[in-house]
Amino acid sequence: MAARTFSLSPDGRWIASSGPDDGARVWDATTGDLRAVLSGHHARVASVDFSLDGRTLATGGWDGAARLWDLATLDLPVDALARDAEATWGLSLADALDR
Repeated sequence: MAARTFSLSPDGRWIASSGPDDGARVWDATTGDLRAVLSGHHARVASVDFSLDGRTLATGGWDGAARLWDLATLDLPVDALARDAEATWGLSLADALDR
């Protein structure tokens, strides 16, 4: 079995985990619901840890990369994320998915 790492946010709100793949996962510590799968590494995620203020998650992968993830986006409604994506890329979510 591949090693997994876990980290609890300082405020007790989130649990981050790594696993045998190239994604980290963020769970709601109260409900146990999966809130996000963070992909971007090109090899297994080996470590996860929260910043002291709990707003950022750091991940380290076997690909040699360290990544920082802004957890504030987990609280945004989907329509707000879609508007941000449209403003950034100039495409609606529907148009982007059609391509």
